[in-house]
Amino acid sequence: MTIEDKVNAFLAQSVPPAGTTAFGQWSEQCKALGQEALPYFVKELEEDSKNTYAALLGMRILGGEAWYRDDETVPFYEIRYPGETKWRRITPKGPA
Repeated sequence: MTIEDKVNAFLAQSVPPAGTTAFGQWSEQCKALGQEALPYFVKELEEDSKNTYAALLGMRILGGEAWYRDDETVPFYEIRYPGETKWRRITPKGPA
């Protein structure tokens, strides 16, 4: 199974409520994917898929930062990978 397959399987799961045992297990599954998963999480944010919430949390769990901004005319995400100092802006493409 490729890392992309693993990430897609992870993102297909529902995000459990925070503070529950299930959320702790979900977070551990995310950590097990490792830093290799980050570009796939970013891709989900770019595509504005139904898995954006999981991708946003995944970025944070793996040490990155991701924030949704809708305070301008066009909503966007601000992201940065662990250790980066510059923010990157992503404007979601929206559902196809």
